[in-house]
Amino acid sequence: MNCAGAVAGTRDNLLRANVETAARWARLAAGRGARQFIQISSFSIFGGAEEIGTHTPVAPHSHYGESKLLAEQALAELASEALPMSMLRVPILVGSGKDKLAKLVGLGRRTGFTVAAPWPSPRSMLPYDGLAAAIERLAGQPQALPWQTPFAADPEHFDAQMLVDEANAVGRSIKIVRAPTVALKLLKAAAPGMYASLFRPSLLDPAANILADAQGFTPLRSTIASMLRDGMRQ
Repeated sequence: MNCAGAVAGTRDNLLRANVETAARWARLAAGRGARQFIQISSFSIFGGAEEIGTHTPVAPHSHYGESKLLAEQALAELASEALPMSMLRVPILVGSGKDKLAKLVGLGRRTGFTVAAPWPSPRSMLPYDGLAAAIERLAGQPQALPWQTPFAADPEHFDAQMLVDEANAVGRSIKIVRAPTVALKLLKAAAPGMYASLFRPSLLDPAANILADAQGFTPLRSTIASMLRDGMRQ
């Protein structure tokens, strides 16, 4: 399994970390008799697609997304019946305490407000606990083909209302403030990555989700509630 990599840096650094490392580890795994190789890929390979699934075309908009796609392509060339490959495609991972969702929750906790787009912007996310569950499922089942591209996300999408609901559940009050369209246009131009992460919808097709049953991991709602409770104790 390869979880190593980088999410930021120059294009050359991302290619070294995300492509060369993955291919090198896969070759080492093959040489040492490994029976399966699981690569952690990313929804970033789909660029700004708002609906993610088995038929979504790849079209990365960032060097990070490009590097994850090139890693998949490099590993496809190494896949074989002796060493089948799984490209586990996941959305934004949350629960580390330093991710984008943690920052958004922290801002809401401190100010009593959370900023949302004036349009619906639900997003698929995956707690790290869910990533472990997805890896465990893939590692525990036989793979019929040398190459597969499973998807995993929390079956319930995130939106601003989820944060409000979980805040109420732990005795906090957070209100939604809708950002004006003009301000979002400026943010999109200045920081397209942040804009896409917070204000554009990105949803995984439930039919493609290997975690659609929501079993074996702490769900996104509970992850947000934990973030809120931890902040209250600080």
